[in-house]
Amino acid sequence: MAKKVIKTIIEEVNSTKYYSIVIDSTPDVAHVDQLAITLRYCYQGDRENQLAVYTPCAAHSLNLIRIEAAKVVHEVVIFFGTIQQLFVFFSSSTKKWNAITDALKLNEKTHTLKNLGKTRWCSHYEAVKALKNNYEEILTVLKSIANDDQEKMDQREEAKTLFSKMTLLENGILVIFWEQILERINKVNKKLQTAGLHLLDASALLLSLEGFIKEKRNNIDTELTQYEILAKTLPNYLSSEYKDKRKRILRYSDGTTGCGSNLTWKNKFKIEIVNVVLDKFQNKFQKRKKIYKENSENFKFLFDIGNKKTKIIDESSMQNACKFYKEDIEDFATLKNECIHFKEYINIIVVNEQSQINCAEILKIIYDKHLIDTFPNLYTVMKIFLTMPITNCEGERSFSRMSYIKNKQRNTMSDDRLADLMLLSIEHKITKSLNYDEVIKEYALIKVRKLRH
Repeated sequence: MAKKVIKTIIEEVNSTKYYSIVIDSTPDVAHVDQLAITLRYCYQGDRENQLAVYTPCAAHSLNLIRIEAAKVVHEVVIFFGTIQQLFVFFSSSTKKWNAITDALKLNEKTHTLKNLGKTRWCSHYEAVKALKNNYEEILTVLKSIANDDQEKMDQREEAKTLFSKMTLLENGILVIFWEQILERINKVNKKLQTAGLHLLDASALLLSLEGFIKEKRNNIDTELTQYEILAKTLPNYLSSEYKDKRKRILRYSDGTTGCGSNLTWKNKFKIEIVNVVLDKFQNKFQKRKKIYKENSENFKFLFDIGNKKTKIIDESSMQNACKFYKEDIEDFATLKNECIHFKEYINIIVVNEQSQINCAEILKIIYDKHLIDTFPNLYTVMKIFLTMPITNCEGERSFSRMSYIKNKQRNTMSDDRLADLMLLSIEHKITKSLNYDEVIKEYALIKVRKLRH
């Protein structure tokens, strides 16, 4: 059956001229490295293109930006370490876990404490959100454990230390700050993982997220004031002022001494923590957005074709596409005429109030209306554009599927058997469409040959 599925995929790929390859690997339960190869192509049911454009996984890139920003300042590292310490403290015994869950149920709250996972990209957002929603209940239970004479001394001391950390105004502000930042990152990350997302949309999402971070940085004084106000509404135990750190005595090479910065702790918190994190976000966005911007420069005009509100089609991006794909597109003038003609065509046939027609819909119109010969160059560019991969999420999903097929009870499974079962499971739509009579006949013939031999 797996051979039949592979044959079907090969036939589909051979029938389309353009496709992209996404490769990823992960160790399985038996510590054997397994490779996942994902093919992305537009199949409408003609040779390999020599031009290969590298596009990094947008979801991975965004997650790496978040990781780098969370490690840039010592205080932020301590903050996330404290969140993880809270989860470990309460989850280490059923008694403490029941205590915190009972406190949450009493106040009709459902967001339990979350673990900071290393592989789940949304885990940091969920952990910070759970802390924000349950701040007062967490502090109440910590205080109760710290004052409980029946508890072991080390547990009481740990509860007291955690309580002391979480009552700092700075940590309350960091909860609000990171919850807002991670909420936007999480939403964008989920959108980037949706099927059918194309390069222009992914690039726009990343650029707009960078703009969101930049806006926060430019209005940091106003934002920080709002963070303070929101933080003070979290628990009754939270301190109302920043901690007043002692000034550090500096010793110079000539033997003289002096005091450190005369900045207030509030300004130090803004300049040395919040601003540094936001600057790190912007710096990483600048580096990682470049390749998405460069790749999308060739396809801006496709968005204009489907935009019924504008009559202008970006000619510079059209020229870029013609230069880059000169072996696939006739010439600039021909492509330009096709684009203008097709824009007028869809304005006539699409009579609803839809203001924007996406590229996948445009390609479907060309195919369904049998217009490939009428707009051959536009059809080619659309297929190239929609074939370009944005994320490696399909590969990641295949690894998740593998954990169900090769588990602790079946960890001696051969690689060939695993590959076949994985293929049947992942490509279940093709598997269901197979003619099982033919499969049974082929299987029977194989068995007959074996018996004859």
